[in-house]
Formats: sequence, structure tokens, C-alpha cells
Amino acid sequence: MSQSPRHLLGPYALSSTKDFKPMRASNDYFPDIPSSHAYHIYTNTFVSQFQSCFAVSDFDMFQTHQFLGSSSAVAAQGPFHASLRALGNGPVTVTDVAGHCDASVFMRLVGQTRDGKTIALNAECPIEISDETCFDGVAEGGDGKGLRGYSKSEWGVLMGIWNVRDSGGWVKDAMSLDDIETMSKSKDLVCWSHAKQEVFLPEKDTARKVVLKELEFDVFTVVEMTKDVMCLGLIDKYNSLAPIHSRKGKTWKFKCLGEGLWVVAGHPRVTVKVEGKAISSLSWKIGDLTAVRASLTDFKEEVLPVKKSHWEVEIVLH
Repeated sequence: MSQSPRHLLGPYALSSTKDFKPMRASNDYFPDIPSSHAYHIYTNTFVSQFQSCFAVSDFDMFQTHQFLGSSSAVAAQGPFHASLRALGNGPVTVTDVAGHCDASVFMRLVGQTRDGKTIALNAECPIEISDETCFDGVAEGGDGKGLRGYSKSEWGVLMGIWNVRDSGGWVKDAMSLDDIETMSKSKDLVCWSHAKQEVFLPEKDTARKVVLKELEFDVFTVVEMTKDVMCLGLIDKYNSLAPIHSRKGKTWKFKCLGEGLWVVAGHPRVTVKVEGKAISSLSWKIGDLTAVRASLTDFKEEVLPVKKSHWEVEIVLH
């Protein structure tokens, strides 16, 4: 759609500047046809592999709310599209019908900064497809494998699996260390499943079943245990690592607030502090590790003598 001669060779096109420009990576989808949603995700992911060499892939606008006028499964289109935008590095654009924006979808894709601005929480680098899975028949009819897309950052790796199978086929797949080894050399990993809302330790010889119906997906946040405390980000976001700004010791700076998750080596008692103030948290054991979850929104902001652009969150071990 955007690869016309005018876009590629015109006076305001790619040929006239060294800057990377946004470029559409797919045609429109049809809101009332489920297979067009699947093919839209499939096309955007694969075309972006080519475009990322010279442009920023624009995955097109989408609607967060259900398709108006239909009560079928196609109504649940918002999360399916939003999750892909979160793992891409292009512009995030929404075309909701006035008064119908689904906040439960929209707020998983964005965050509110300390000065009240709304920012998109998507990736800094283009979504990737591994060499091992690029020729899988993920868009064929019937049941089979799902489309895998990876997003790497300083804080870890996100792997999305989408059901883009034709004619209502289900994804009947599995996730294991083999899926991550091409993106991470370490085998000491911790994962969070967005769909299952649980943290787990991937194992080499044990695959984790992934079953996805039409228009379903999962996003796995994968972090290496390189230190005694590691953060899996804000798990109420599709891209849980995007809200992290920086880290120093056991203190993280966040661009926005949300549901934070950390994993700690051993079984110490843990306190979570936001701007020096302790907030409530929930801890549980996972083998030799301890998972710690805290709602950073429990922190009540006060008038600060010095204006800050981020929130500091400290993990204190006792």
C-alpha cells in the first residue's frame, strides 16, 4: 500500500533523505472478517523485517473496542492488534469510535508520565522473526504453530505468539528454552506469561503448551537472572519492559506507574519502596527464587520541591 513509486522515489520519499521515515507495512483489515485480522498481523510482522532496513514500519491504526454491530468472536479485536503494536517500534495510532474506547486495552499500551503526558509503551527496535521459525506455515488452515515475534531491549526479551492461522484454526504449540536461545545466551531465565498471568522458569527438556483460539495471543517477558534482583517490568502492560527507564543497583526508574514484578535470588524478606516510601507487596516462592509483585499506583504523590520526570522504585532485601 505504501510501496508505490511516489512513496519510494518522490520528492518527500525515502530516496531524498537519510532519515528513517514511517512506512505502512500492510493493507487495511476488515473489522468484520476474523481472517483479515490474522493476515494483518502476519503481513505487518514479515514486511517489517524488510522495511526495518530503511524505514520505520507503521502497523496501521486499529480500534481498541469491540467491532460495533457484531457479537461474534471477531468483536475481541482490540487486544490482538494492540499487542503487536507494543512489540513494534513504529507509531501507535488508534481509530476508535467516539465514546467507545476500551480503557482496559488502551491503558495496557500506554502510560501516564509524572507530568501527566500519555506515552506509547512500545519497543525501541523493530520486531524480529528468528531464522528457525521464519518458514513455519503459521498462516495455513487447520491447527498448528503460532506466529512468533521477538522484541529485544536492554532489560530482556519479549516473545509474542499470535494465532494467525486461516479459517479459524487453533494454535497448538509449545514454548521452551529453544525459543529463546537465539535471542539470549543464558539458560538461567525467568518468564512472565501475559495470557496466563503467571511467572515460571522455562526448562530445556520441558515444553510449555500454548493453545490459542481465533484472535488470541500471548506475550512472554523473558529476563536473565544476571543479578540477585531482576525486574520483569510492569506486567499490566503488553510490553512490560518498555516502562523501565534505567537501573542503578536495586533501584529502578520508571516512566509510568503500574503493576511491578521482580524476581529475587533466594528467599529473603522484601520491601518495595516508591520514592522512599514502602508500599504493600505480595511475595511467593518459585524454586530457589522469590517473586515479588507490587502495585506502584499505591504510591500517593506529594508536591515535590524538585520536579522529577520519573519514579524511583527500590527493592530492599532483609
